[in-house]
Amino acid sequence: MNVNTDKEIMTEITLKKKIFFYFLAIICIFILVEITLQGIHLVKRQVRKKTGNTRAYLSPYADCPWAKEYFKEHDKLEIVFEPYYGWRKQEFRGKYINISPEGVRRTWNPEFPNSEEVKTVFCFGGSVLWGSGARDDFTIPSYLSKYLNREHSKFRVINYGEPAYTFTQEIVYFILLLKEGKIPDYVIFFDGVNDIYAAFQSGRTGVTHNLASMRKKLTTSTSDLLKEKLKNKVLNSILTLKALHKLFYGKQKYEEIPNVAGSFYNESELASLARKVVEDYRKNVHLVESLAKAYNFRCFFIWQPVIFNTTSLTAEELANADLKNKKMVFFFQEVERIIRQENIDNFYNFSTIFDNKDKTIFIDFAHLSEEGNEIVAKKMNQLLEGSINHE
Repeated sequence: MNVNTDKEIMTEITLKKKIFFYFLAIICIFILVEITLQGIHLVKRQVRKKTGNTRAYLSPYADCPWAKEYFKEHDKLEIVFEPYYGWRKQEFRGKYINISPEGVRRTWNPEFPNSEEVKTVFCFGGSVLWGSGARDDFTIPSYLSKYLNREHSKFRVINYGEPAYTFTQEIVYFILLLKEGKIPDYVIFFDGVNDIYAAFQSGRTGVTHNLASMRKKLTTSTSDLLKEKLKNKVLNSILTLKALHKLFYGKQKYEEIPNVAGSFYNESELASLARKVVEDYRKNVHLVESLAKAYNFRCFFIWQPVIFNTTSLTAEELANADLKNKKMVFFFQEVERIIRQENIDNFYNFSTIFDNKDKTIFIDFAHLSEEGNEIVAKKMNQLLEGSINHE
């Protein structure tokens, strides 16, 4: 046999062995990295499980022994699909949160000696009005009921708030109640945040939250949805692959959030969209006023406060991550600037209600502490009492 041929064979065998050992080494490294990442992930999960919702550790809950248990209840809440509504909170019975089979959160109301004399107040809004961060008896509607009934028990307040609802969804909700014969004496719509964010998210006004994901579920084939679900499951389960995916594709800028149209808009486009948000709000107000004339009730349209439009913020509030999203902050402030110039009937802007505070009221960019809820309810009560006194 040729000596050169023998050498070539030996070289080829050596090369194959090297490739095999390199491949084996890569697999071993991959396994070691995966075990390490899974261990870190497990520790983090245990820490999160032990500490619970981080909002429970904010200063508004410093002297509240119930806070951790409350947020455990809050994190257990689930939603169900409902025709026309989109979604509703599922029935829940807890120590601090109670939701009826119809999806309505419990509101504090007194005992009424004579139901014929009782006036009804419907409250509509998103999760801030619903009361995320507050116990049943300390939501905005519950505080409003306490103020309205502090001398005589004459007002029954009902909390028809629903997390993530926009003004249009609330009107649909209200129309369905009217259809059932549930006609109030007074109606409060407490809005702003969800209409603005839904527009920022989709690039359109008058739509619900997560429109893109809902459209995708309806228009994508079952097989493609299963493939994507499998891909996401693999990426989320194998942490090494997840880390490599981030390494190659990079981290998204905070201002450019995937599936959020507004994060890719320039200021001119955002300003144009902001004007459309205000116009859509005005149209909804006009629609409710038409219903008010037909059904003989009084309506109040209240613009809610948010962290982006509040001048006095504590260090705790300034640490909120959403303040880093410059495009979203600009969009919220632009809508606020435009709506302040509008002349809308029965419209009351509460955006500056916390400008002179000296303590933390916001537990995130929009939700309020129980003390914040009381301040809002007190101002609402002044509006209603002023209206009642002029009747």
